[in-house]
Amino acid sequence: ESYIFNKQNQKTELGFPYRSKKPEYSAVNAKPNTKTYNLGGHEDTESKTLRISTASYGRYYVIEEKKTYDDISKEDPAAKEAIEVLSSKGIIHGKNNGSFDPDGELKRSEFVCLIVNVLNIIDEDASTDFVDVPLTAWYYNPVAIADTENLISGYPGNTFLGNNPINNQEIVKICASALQTEKGYSFPKDESNLLIYKDNKSIQEWARKY
Repeated sequence: ESYIFNKQNQKTELGFPYRSKKPEYSAVNAKPNTKTYNLGGHEDTESKTLRISTASYGRYYVIEEKKTYDDISKEDPAAKEAIEVLSSKGIIHGKNNGSFDPDGELKRSEFVCLIVNVLNIIDEDASTDFVDVPLTAWYYNPVAIADTENLISGYPGNTFLGNNPINNQEIVKICASALQTEKGYSFPKDESNLLIYKDNKSIQEWARKY
């Protein structure tokens, strides 16, 4: 069964019934125009609904599909299940050849895509002026959304460097920005008392508040 939701100016929490005995492998799909988006969904086991937060109009429906990869069969069972659940909910994706590459490096473009998927932000009209993110890049729309939402920053020369491995500071910066802009969190007034790590002097100045 599908459900129609009209676009609003702010996010609204919606609940969709599921029938699966394994709801962690169920997800809410949204079709605002011609493209379909997997929005995942949090399982409310008491009401047997998948809950999402969205501001996008369109047709919504629940799918039940467990996704897995051939190269994760030997991974720790808990890690394997986590990969399958996040993949089934559309938060993470494998490689073009159908593998997951569990020991691979995480690129900046891949992490930005993950964050946008977690936040359920759909904006087909988003744009960015990073000189190294062409319209033909597979990650153009997620980067454009993250740029519009002020979740990311570029490098000198207005570059994004999407194929570079992402480091801890950059991950924390993006996550903290998401908490601030999307969830209303505030930065601490004095971060000096919170930087308790032994190597805190090596944290770059731009990353300290995050």
